[in-house]
Amino acid sequence: MTALTKRYGSSPETGFDKDLRLIAENNEKNHLAEFFKETIAQNLTEKFWTLTLPENLFAQTTQLTNWRIFQMSQIHAWLEKDKFTADTIKEQGNIHHIFPKAYLRKNGFKQSEYNQVANYVWITQPRNLQIGDRAPKDYMADMETTKYHSAENDQANAIPADLNKFDFHQYNQFLIERRNLMAQNIRSLFESL
Repeated sequence: MTALTKRYGSSPETGFDKDLRLIAENNEKNHLAEFFKETIAQNLTEKFWTLTLPENLFAQTTQLTNWRIFQMSQIHAWLEKDKFTADTIKEQGNIHHIFPKAYLRKNGFKQSEYNQVANYVWITQPRNLQIGDRAPKDYMADMETTKYHSAENDQANAIPADLNKFDFHQYNQFLIERRNLMAQNIRSLFESL
């Protein structure tokens, strides 16, 4: 929860000391479970999951904590059958631009627009090369590129269902949809813990 909400972002020592004191007090009263449940409910509200977290995913850096948490929610690399995301990251994987950067650049987008975490996904290098600099609607129509494509894999990787219809005209719509889907995946991961 602290990573998601940046609970200790400003004055971390003060916040940490306060939490330790409250944990100790609630532990003495045998109210620790209730304390944690209440703290989580106060911080991870419906508004947090549907507005704050998607807005926090409006970023360019892969060093973003929420991007890293999102990666933890992924099991299989996108457009792959038996390739785990963790293995893809360790071995031959690429952070792929779902809307390839060369494609977006060619259509007038700036680096700050195409380098968005909502436009990133882990894929294998061979799949990345197959995609090239084509629009999603074009590479999603290529049977060789999408031979392992499935709705389940899209969902696990927070890929909008209509990606196969998108070109640069829908890019901004795509980013909004993907941020919301990423937030849903992060929420599912958190609630599974």
